Amino acid sequence: VRAAAGGHASWAVLMPLVSVWAFAYDGIFLGFAATRPMLATMGIAFAGFLVLVFVAGLPGILGNDGLWLSFLVFHGLRGLGLGMAYPRLKRSLPAPPDG
Repeated sequence: VRAAAGGHASWAVLMPLVSVWAFAYDGIFLGFAATRPMLATMGIAFAGFLVLVFVAGLPGILGNDGLWLSFLVFHGLRGLGLGMAYPRLKRSLPAPPDG
């Protein structure tokens, strides 16, 4: 198992660096009950994943690396999409009370 996994260690290192943004923004959007942007970005990211896996056929071309790359793009698209939606969420929040 270690020998088989060794060839994919770079993906395991790279994945958290990309996916952290999607999960961090998930927490922010969930905290404000703003689930509509989450649903929209999840749909776009999933569509991108499906295109890479089934249309481009990355797992067939690159094997397991193609699947890792597809998941990396999925998480990247989610983080990017939520990051782009964040300024609108921030503008919609009430001003903090003077203290």
